[in-house]
Amino acid sequence: MKKLLVLFGFLLLGCPMFAQVHQVRGSFTPGHYYTKEGQRVEGLIRHVYGAQTGEGPSNQIEVKPTAKAKPVPLTTKDVQAFVLGQDSFTVKKSFDISQFNHYQEDFMRVVKSGALNLYLHYSTSTFPTLQPVLTYLVEKDGEFYRMVRPKNFSEQINLLIADNKAILQKVKNKDYTFEDLQVLIDAYNLWAVNKAVKVE
Repeated sequence: MKKLLVLFGFLLLGCPMFAQVHQVRGSFTPGHYYTKEGQRVEGLIRHVYGAQTGEGPSNQIEVKPTAKAKPVPLTTKDVQAFVLGQDSFTVKKSFDISQFNHYQEDFMRVVKSGALNLYLHYSTSTFPTLQPVLTYLVEKDGEFYRMVRPKNFSEQINLLIADNKAILQKVKNKDYTFEDLQVLIDAYNLWAVNKAVKVE
């Protein structure tokens, strides 16, 4: 009986450690975040992400006001956006990173903004070993399109750029591939801005 109690105690102590090894933690960096009320808060922040549980978020941040302070975990329930160096993250709602992983909401890194918004979502996979899962998602008119290399790239991107025949042709000619996604989005967003100016 005593052996069983010792084993049970060991397992309880091991649970938090098991959870932690399935997360990726960055280093603390000077930055700031915005509360749900819009208040800007400065501090040392690190980005933490792991595997999804249910439809919950994979990402959170840990914040501390000084280097020696104890870090406080904050999630999408507490924060609407945060900035680490040159990288900005925001909360986005209702999207999929695979046919099995739906998110009610989570943090995404903002890569490009414009008529097409490009985001990068962070998660992890534990099979066969712990590894980051980075997913590009393009948002147009409030809808998200998952960019998978190279499986559905041309199929998905064609839906998003169908109104720009020149860029569409470059995709068909493979002048633009998945590796050129950011360049393609820059070109499309510039075209959309110029088109809007001409209309005015």
